[in-house]
Amino acid sequence: MPQGMGIPQGTGMPQGCGMPYGAAMPPGAPPPGAPAAAGTSAPPVWLLIGPALGAVLGLVLATSLVGPGGLAVQRDLGVSATALGVVIAAYLLPMVLVGALGVVVGRRFPTAVAAPGLVLLLVGLLLSALTPSAPVIVVGRVLCGIGAGAAAGTVVGLALGYRRRGLALGLTAGVGLVALVLGPVDGFVWSTFLAWRWIFFAAVPVALVAIAVTAVAGIVRLTRRPAVTHPYPPVTGTGQPAFPPAAQQPGPAAAQQPYPPAAG
Repeated sequence: MPQGMGIPQGTGMPQGCGMPYGAAMPPGAPPPGAPAAAGTSAPPVWLLIGPALGAVLGLVLATSLVGPGGLAVQRDLGVSATALGVVIAAYLLPMVLVGALGVVVGRRFPTAVAAPGLVLLLVGLLLSALTPSAPVIVVGRVLCGIGAGAAAGTVVGLALGYRRRGLALGLTAGVGLVALVLGPVDGFVWSTFLAWRWIFFAAVPVALVAIAVTAVAGIVRLTRRPAVTHPYPPVTGTGQPAFPPAAQQPGPAAAQQPYPPAAG
């Protein structure tokens, strides 16, 4: 193009090439085609409460049968050390596998992943507490592991959606580590002062609270429809703004727009 010549304001741009010339852009809006800023879709903190409570409970239960708690189960049910190892592994393996899936799916559908998982955790707790034999407690521990993995994976998936995801993941890992350390202490206290079955009975109210909070948070999230905003003006088939920029951006800049006033 010869020097000094330019495209006049308001003449438009070929369709599909982006924003038309002369279209008003809100202050601070990113240029067309720019990726959304990180953290703009960060989940609300209250959405984490229920799954986080279930995840902490699940991590405590993961190690509660390591030490005195497991020895009490072994004596009461008459199982070998190998069978006790199966009982512990029946919890850890499903928790790891489902947790990895929960990170991916739970980030988009946190309530749909966490709520059923917590229900399975509750059922597993009841089976483990009321078990008459080793096979039943293995089934109960498998269900508990699935539920704990779903809750923990959902928490990690939601934490990835925050702007400061490093801090969020660090806090999540720290709380999880503390829960794992407290597991043997929990098993020791209940098996020493009451009975090993109370390791699971005492966790039932916590699981119920986690289910209720997760369900309520999911309902609130569905009922709160975010307002849809359009940072850029609509464009007609000719590449011109659908309405004059003067109607979009009041102030001195509006007087500089090339559109003439409509004929009376």
